[in-house]
Amino acid sequence: MSGSSLVGKLLAGRYHLIERLGRGVTGDVYLAKHPVLGVRFAVKVLGEDYSDDVQATQRLKHEAELVSRLNHPNIVSTVDFGETDDHRFFLIMEYVHGHSLKKELRRLDPSLMPLKRVLNLLKQLCHGLTTAHDTGVIHRAVKPANVLLSVSPSGDEQVKLVDFGMAKTISDDGQSHVTRNRQIIGAPRYMAPEQLTGAPVDRRTDIYSVGVVAYLMLTGDLPFHGKTPIQVVAAQQSKPAAALSLLRPTDEIKVPREVEKICMRCLEIDREKRPRHVSHLTEAILMALPRVPDEEDRPVTITTLAGSRDEAQAWSMGSADPDDNSVGPDDTAEVDLADLEKVYQAHFHHQQERKLSQLTPEQKSKRLWNVVNKKALELAKLLEKRGLATGALSSYLITWNALAEQEMATQTEIALHKEELNETDGKWREKTASVRDALLNLRLAHSHLAEDRATNETILANLDQQIDELEARLGGATQQTEEQQRLLEHHINNLKNDLQTIQNNLGETQLLMLQILRQDKRVDMPPDIEEAYATLENLLRHV
Repeated sequence: MSGSSLVGKLLAGRYHLIERLGRGVTGDVYLAKHPVLGVRFAVKVLGEDYSDDVQATQRLKHEAELVSRLNHPNIVSTVDFGETDDHRFFLIMEYVHGHSLKKELRRLDPSLMPLKRVLNLLKQLCHGLTTAHDTGVIHRAVKPANVLLSVSPSGDEQVKLVDFGMAKTISDDGQSHVTRNRQIIGAPRYMAPEQLTGAPVDRRTDIYSVGVVAYLMLTGDLPFHGKTPIQVVAAQQSKPAAALSLLRPTDEIKVPREVEKICMRCLEIDREKRPRHVSHLTEAILMALPRVPDEEDRPVTITTLAGSRDEAQAWSMGSADPDDNSVGPDDTAEVDLADLEKVYQAHFHHQQERKLSQLTPEQKSKRLWNVVNKKALELAKLLEKRGLATGALSSYLITWNALAEQEMATQTEIALHKEELNETDGKWREKTASVRDALLNLRLAHSHLAEDRATNETILANLDQQIDELEARLGGATQQTEEQQRLLEHHINNLKNDLQTIQNNLGETQLLMLQILRQDKRVDMPPDIEEAYATLENLLRHV
C-alpha cells in the first residue's frame, strides 16, 4: 500500500495537496493547488514503502527528466519535482480536466465515434508523438488509458498524452521495460512484437501502438485478440490484421483510403514495413479531413469534474476502476519472456515448413545446392586446419575468403545506402512539414473565401501569392530530395552489379573446390572428416 494520506500537506512550500485522486501499488496521485496563484496541479508521490526503492525512484526521476524536454499542447507538461520531508520523490505535473480515451470509448460502446472526431483526435496524438520523437523520446506505452481528452482554451476538444514512465531516449539500450526476472511490463495488446520480445525499440514501436489505437477507434475492435498476453502474441504471428473496411459497420462513413492504408501499415509485424515517421499518418489525416462530412447529431461530451480517477489511472499509479473487475485490453501486465520465446520458436518452425512446401522444384534444388556448398566449405576449412589440404584446395580457399570478404563489404555498403535512401523521404517530410501544413491551410482558406461573394479580391490575390511562394519552396525541397534519391539509386544499382559479379565468382570457386574435394578423398582420413565426406556425398545424391 502507499501509506497514509498526504492531504493537507504543503510540498516544497508551494503545492497544497487538497485531494487524493488515486492510490496505486507504488504511490499516490494527488490534486494540488498553489496557495498564491490558485493554479491546480497533479502530483505523483512515491509510497512510503517505496521511498528506499531505487528502481521506483529512478523511474519517476526518469519520467521527470524526459517530459521536461517536451513542450507541446498535446503532451502533459512537467512543472516541478522534489522530495518530501520523509525523502519520497514527487513529480508536479499539469492537471488535466477531462477523462481518458479509454473511458470515452466505453461510454460510446457499442457506437463508434464520428469519423471526423476520430481523425481530429488521432491528428493531435500524432502531433504530440512527433514532438517526442523529434526530441529523441519514445513513449512505449501509447494506449487509450494514456490519452486524455480535455477542452482547450478555445473550446475545442484537446488530446493530452500522459505517462512517460516507460519512455526511453533513442540513445538508450531499449531494455528498461524488461525486469530482472525477464518479465515484460506493459499492455500487450498495444505493444509491438519487438517490444514484447524484449528487443530494442525505436519510433516505429510507438507507431505500431498508434495503429492499434486508430484501429480500435475506427472499428470498435482490436486487430489481434487473445485472453492472455501469450495468445495475443500468437495472434500477431498467425496472420495479418483484418482490413479496417471489413470490420467498420456499413452504416458508418467510410474511412478514406489513404488513412486506412497508412493505419494498416502501422500494424505490420515487421517494423521495416511500417512508416518510419508518425508524420506519415499525420499527413494522410490532414489530406482526408476536409473531405469528411460533419455528424452534428452526435455531440462531444467531455467531463470536467475535479478529482476524476482517470488522471491517476493514466499516470500508472491509480487504482483500478471500481466498476470493472475484468482484464481490459489496455491493462498493464507482466509477461514471461521464456513463454514468449516458445511462441516465437513454434511460429518460426511453422513458417519455415510453410515456405518449404511452397517452393518450386528449381527453388528447392537451388536451396539444396546452397547447403552442399556450405558443407563443402566447412570440409575444406577442416582439411586446411588439419594440414590435409592439397595446394590447389588451399589456393581456392584463399580465393574464396577474399571473395567472401568482398561480398560482405558490398552487401553492407548496399544496406547502408538503402537505409540512407529510405531516410531521405522521412527527412523531406520533417523538413517540409510546416510548409505543407501551411500550404494546406491556405488552400482551404482560399477555397472557403472564394465561395463567399463578399470576399475582397485583394485578399484572394494575397492568398494566391502566398500559395505560390510556398509551392515554390516545397518544389525546391522536393527537387533536391529527388536528385539525392536518384544518385543513391544509381550508386546502389552499380553496387548490385558488382555484388552479382562477386557472387558468380564465388559460385565458380565453390564448384572447383567441390571437385578437388571429391578427387582428393583418401581412405585413411580421420573419423570426423570421414563423417563430413559422407554427409557431403549424401547431399550430392539428392541434388
